[in-house]
Amino acid sequence: MGVLHACSGGDATAPAPAPTTSAPATPIAPRVTRLGPDTLTAGGTLIIEGLHFPAALADIQLTVGGVPLAVRAASATRIEATMPDTAFACRAVTAMPVRLRLASIVIDTVAPVATATRLALSPGETAQLLETHESRCLELVAPTNGTTARYVVAVVNTSTDPNGAATVDLRGTGTGSLAGVESTEQLHGLTAHWRSSPLPPAPLPADASGFHTRSLTTSVSATAAWSSATRTTLKSLRAPLQLGDTLSITALLGSCTTGKPLEARVVYAGTRALILEDLAAPRAGRMDGTYKQLGTEYEQVVHPLLTGQIGNPLAMNATMGGDGRITMLFTPFVNDSAPGTAAYVSACNFYPRATFAGSNENEVIYARIATAHETPDDWRRAMRSTIVHEAKHLASFAERLARGHGFDDAWMEEATARIAEELYARTFPGGGSFRGRTGFAGSVGCELRLCDDRPLIMWKHFSQLHQYLAGGETLTPLGPAHRADATHYASGWSLVRWALDAFATEESQALRALVRGGGGRGVEALASSIGRPRDEVVTGWAIANAVGALGSDLTNAGQASWNVPDVWSGLAREFPGAFRATPLQARQLTFGRFSTHVAALAPLGVHHVVLAGEQSGAQLLVLEGARMDPSGLRLLVSRLP
Repeated sequence: MGVLHACSGGDATAPAPAPTTSAPATPIAPRVTRLGPDTLTAGGTLIIEGLHFPAALADIQLTVGGVPLAVRAASATRIEATMPDTAFACRAVTAMPVRLRLASIVIDTVAPVATATRLALSPGETAQLLETHESRCLELVAPTNGTTARYVVAVVNTSTDPNGAATVDLRGTGTGSLAGVESTEQLHGLTAHWRSSPLPPAPLPADASGFHTRSLTTSVSATAAWSSATRTTLKSLRAPLQLGDTLSITALLGSCTTGKPLEARVVYAGTRALILEDLAAPRAGRMDGTYKQLGTEYEQVVHPLLTGQIGNPLAMNATMGGDGRITMLFTPFVNDSAPGTAAYVSACNFYPRATFAGSNENEVIYARIATAHETPDDWRRAMRSTIVHEAKHLASFAERLARGHGFDDAWMEEATARIAEELYARTFPGGGSFRGRTGFAGSVGCELRLCDDRPLIMWKHFSQLHQYLAGGETLTPLGPAHRADATHYASGWSLVRWALDAFATEESQALRALVRGGGGRGVEALASSIGRPRDEVVTGWAIANAVGALGSDLTNAGQASWNVPDVWSGLAREFPGAFRATPLQARQLTFGRFSTHVAALAPLGVHHVVLAGEQSGAQLLVLEGARMDPSGLRLLVSRLP
């Protein structure tokens, strides 16, 4: 500790007058014995210890580098103050003057101040900077095991506000010795202690029309609506439908009150599923065998998978007076009214007709029929994972309505429906497992080469994730960036998958909690289901995508269920003109002075930078944002091997 010099405003060398017996006692001058910590940090706490400090906060003023500090506690022997997060310029350790004014007494010294978060990363290590002051100013320590280094830096906009696009500037201020420190004598003996710190890419997905349900803003409770409904209308008072029966059913799209009445025939009648074919279908009566295959797979594989690991599509069935079966309606109405859509569901069907006149009072999946250019086998191959996807939507609706919880955000609904498809892929040999690091050959490669009877499943996930990674900063899991964009299906799946891999103690338990509701919506619901802060989830996912898309597979950052670099390499081998082994669109920079600018970083969007080359000294990174609260920006760094 250096010597702290105090004066009271007069001539320090003037002799004191001789005391008299009648004069009052001379006040005892305050004395500082310690200032800590050894290195002050932006956003941290400054502690001054000593003797004879005034007790009144109003008598204490404290500045560091001319910046006033907020004194939060004081006693005769101790003063505590908070260092501002953003008031200091971004630089490495700098010797700054410290001035303590106690009434008429001024005490000055110099202390080392670190305004930058200091990172010394070894190859393969990753750092998440989750505090505002950590992200705004970063120092990358020069490597000790050589002069070259390669980092991937991700700037994440953690806002989930659809209007929360951010303007981002990331600057490098050069490398070299510690800024502002000419010699160790400037530090007055204070020691700094650092903290370590063919097939083209898939176009629109099979369920491209997305979360096809009316946004129900009504406050009507589904269970309350059913309890007040006329019980004579319930299906439980009607004879269960059998194979070959015909019935009237309403096709809903965009309205809960009106729809198109259709006549359909029962082509499959199982214990958990009823399949109907529109009598107006061009191939009506000629695809019964194919429908039976779909129904049998739902009974034996899909329904047990959903109820065991995600949620029960029939959670509202007893309340609705149902017969214990979901209904799948295959109709040209979907082909004609929602072109490009394979299937959809409507939450309106979970309410009685007394509430919504168009309701079928049943769990219904509306699906397209085979086109004139499809064989029954081709159509079935395309439809199988779609049924899983839509049945998961039914499960989410039913579970949340049964518990009185509101629906999740649309993008999270789609992300978890893609998770359901992934679980379905695991039912095939080599199709994957939880934290099993599945590669290309046993999964996507097998789907593409028709190695067995499995349909295209994970192909959709990874081909669209490839598009997302190559698409730049305007893309986001929160929804489409433009009319033709469907990458949010895959990026949302990737976010949920990474979170489960990284934090879930038991995968199905976390999934059930997420689907059933009660923990908020969107990212907040995901974070609640795994018990981690939302920013940690979002930023961890962003860096995992980056390192995987650059050909690395860091165990502390990547997807544990998938060997993602191997999948990218496999797709690049199969389709060299359409896929790259390193799909990430990142800005390539070298150490020193640089600047990158993003005019509109989308909510939950990521700006990627690869920083590589000769690193001769400390590299400073300065992050600034506009058009939003800058506290929503987070910085992540991973040093690649």
